Amino acid sequence: MSQTLYLDHAASTYPYKEAVAEAFVVSRDFYGNPSSGHPFGARASAEIRKARRKCADLINAKESEIYFTSGGTESNNLALFGVLRPGDHLITSAIEHHSILNACRELEKRGIRVTYIHVSNNGIVKLKRIKEAIGNDTKMISIMSANNEIGTLQPIQKISEIAHEHGLIFHTDAVQAVGHLEMDVEKFGIDMLSASGHKFHSLKGTGFLYVNKNLYSAMNERVSPIIFGGGQESGLRAGTENVPGIVSMGVAAEIAKKNISDGSLLRVKKIRDYIQNRITEEIPFSMVNGELNYRLATILSVGFRFVDSGVLINALCAGDDKIYVSGKSACTSANAEPSHVLKAINLDKDYINGTIRISLDESMDYKKADFFVDKLAETVKMLRSYNSEYMGK
Repeated sequence: MSQTLYLDHAASTYPYKEAVAEAFVVSRDFYGNPSSGHPFGARASAEIRKARRKCADLINAKESEIYFTSGGTESNNLALFGVLRPGDHLITSAIEHHSILNACRELEKRGIRVTYIHVSNNGIVKLKRIKEAIGNDTKMISIMSANNEIGTLQPIQKISEIAHEHGLIFHTDAVQAVGHLEMDVEKFGIDMLSASGHKFHSLKGTGFLYVNKNLYSAMNERVSPIIFGGGQESGLRAGTENVPGIVSMGVAAEIAKKNISDGSLLRVKKIRDYIQNRITEEIPFSMVNGELNYRLATILSVGFRFVDSGVLINALCAGDDKIYVSGKSACTSANAEPSHVLKAINLDKDYINGTIRISLDESMDYKKADFFVDKLAETVKMLRSYNSEYMGK
């Protein structure tokens, strides 16, 4: 009997059945415009308020600090373009998601100076380099919480302390982190945070930007909108709200918070480590990429010499048994260029070309893990049998 195994949750998770059910009810019964003055619109508005509270609870924020967007890309763009002006200086890292990096390219065209901090070979930003990059024109530091390709976690609390010592704004792209580990904006000293619902089992097309209200008082900074219209989301993000999507994200946020607190992710971590150990022990010329200890429980990046990752990915889902993994960020998978993240950590080219990303969720178990590793080992061995360089070893 054939099996199918989806191991690409870092690209997109399946929506929880509870999230889908609530979205359906809202679509059917609360379809009034939330901005309408009549009771039918008020019912839709009330559903948004409930979802806002749940999203705020997930990151220990206030409801008034959550602004709904279409997803992580818009949230990141709003954080950068909404604050930075010509003459300002931004510090970011070389391994950010392209929704940050490509936004930075555009910012540079508009007269904003950008410094791209390099990372160590384990994928972690060096705090010393951040301190050295700060100048009189520096206004913001934007460093991701967790890398979407190798899972490495950045020391965001220490980075925020550096930012605040110099009176700077600290933004973090937490798209891969929110819903998968504790993200406490108060504890970590975060001024702005980007999140995307489909990364933690909500429907696609929903996300939020957290903006610390202290930004308005302590730093005398107000975020400007980048979409103009009817003044929804307290004037920061115009456009009729995606009520079903927002409600689904609220439900997913509530479930994610429970999973973080009840130890579900610790079980996922143990299974990830089990997979990692089987791969490195049973498949020759394999290497785990990035930091081994300080990383997400859900992501495992592994490189194989003498194998092309694209061929391996296609082979894994070509037979009766289908396993779905990715080679790098889904947003750049159509790009033939090697991963900018793997290049930044100075990974050997042979391993870059053979790297796959395995990303799990709480539905993973040891039976599925064994099925995956057995199939992976078999497929790698088969592909290498066509590689003359490997056969000569």
